[in-house]
Amino acid sequence: MDTTPNIKYIEWFSAEDMHLTTKHWSSELNFIEDEQYFFEELIVSYTKDLINLDEFSKNKKIVEKLGELIRDNQELIDLVKNHQNGLEILVDGIDQPEEEKRYKEIHKKLMIKINKHLVSHKELKTQLFSVIKGYLKNTASKKLHE
Repeated sequence: MDTTPNIKYIEWFSAEDMHLTTKHWSSELNFIEDEQYFFEELIVSYTKDLINLDEFSKNKKIVEKLGELIRDNQELIDLVKNHQNGLEILVDGIDQPEEEKRYKEIHKKLMIKINKHLVSHKELKTQLFSVIKGYLKNTASKKLHE
């Protein structure tokens, strides 16, 4: 699956468009951060049970991936904040074509990184839900048979 957005049109983005985009990114990344902390807490509360499951190595990889995505998410939050702060170069009224071009290049790169991150987060979320759902079904089934 290709997660690379069509970025050729960014050259025509206005400063306002890029500002709105970075605000949207910031909102998305902050929401993901909350979700990731929720997943961490969920995993902690089921750790003992997840360790005992037959799929321990698969679960361990999912937990490790969550840790990676948490770090990546924080890095992206910081990059987006810095990018938002740099938007001034496009709205200061001073003609700085090289700096403006560089800002737009950074915007393109951020767009690609964030889109890949969103896809990775969604895939991990699906895996986590599958593991927890399987565990809960198994637990419910055992209780019914007791």
